[in-house]
Amino acid sequence: MTSSREVARSFGEGYQDPERSSEELLDERISGIVDLEQLVPVYEKFFDYAATTEGVKSILQALARLLVRLSPRMDEYRRIVSDDTSARLLSIFLQETMRIKQGEKKRIPIAFVYGSRFSTDLDVVRDHLKSQVVKGEKALLVTEYIDTGRTAMELSGCLHALGVPHDLAVVSLRKQVKFYQRIDAPIIYGSIGDEGLAFWSRQDTGVVRGTDRELLSRRKVYGDTKQIKINQARSAARTLARDLSPVLSLVEP
Repeated sequence: MTSSREVARSFGEGYQDPERSSEELLDERISGIVDLEQLVPVYEKFFDYAATTEGVKSILQALARLLVRLSPRMDEYRRIVSDDTSARLLSIFLQETMRIKQGEKKRIPIAFVYGSRFSTDLDVVRDHLKSQVVKGEKALLVTEYIDTGRTAMELSGCLHALGVPHDLAVVSLRKQVKFYQRIDAPIIYGSIGDEGLAFWSRQDTGVVRGTDRELLSRRKVYGDTKQIKINQARSAARTLARDLSPVLSLVEP
């Protein structure tokens, strides 16, 4: 009996096996370009939240998928809007990836929103963003994980109110997202799962949580020891972007 793999070979490289999902095919293409197994020990410390080798590999896989799915759109973005402290390292990772893809020395700017809950402070957030985004210029809204989707919905609403077209990039999201239908922006994600939590509540982002105007508009100054850890985390995020950037040449099945 002829196997599905043999059928695929006989039809050529563009054939899609009907017995396999597009995500499985994408993962196979990713593994043909980047050896994720080899990267696991390199980033185990960076993703210590994951604890296990399989957990770290799963995070790397989600990030690689996210890059492939974002790649065709990357030239459209003029800035990144980072949702809260947890998305800061992820935003730096994506910023570096875009620089590599576009072959430029200069990185696109990141607008950091430092507050953690926006439901009662949307005017504050909108005023803060108004000074950092440009009406009509497309932005990439970045968050690490979507649980209910409420925060993403509210930030997306702020950008719409400012006349800023945007997409939403997320490492992972829950299968059932309460406010999913109310997020008025294309959602590009790496996986359905909890991989994005590897970026959540980290102590090395270099920003603090808060909802007042002062915390929305400034970065916290740390002592030398903690600043070293922050700089190391940022450097690791950029190195990870370089390590995964070969997948930018892929097209999602």
